Amino acid sequence: MSTPGTSPRRIFISVAALLLTAGWSANHFASVLVALREQLNLSPLLVN
Repeated sequence: MSTPGTSPRRIFISVAALLLTAGWSANHFASVLVALREQLNLSPLLVN
């Protein structure tokens, strides 16, 4: 359901961009967890 001024293509592009940025952020955050674990001497159970 879209408003009269919003096309389905624009909605699709917005949702695709949101999913792309969320995935990109999660990927970078996951790699930072390894570095934080090593620097702060955290247990693997805590990080997972």
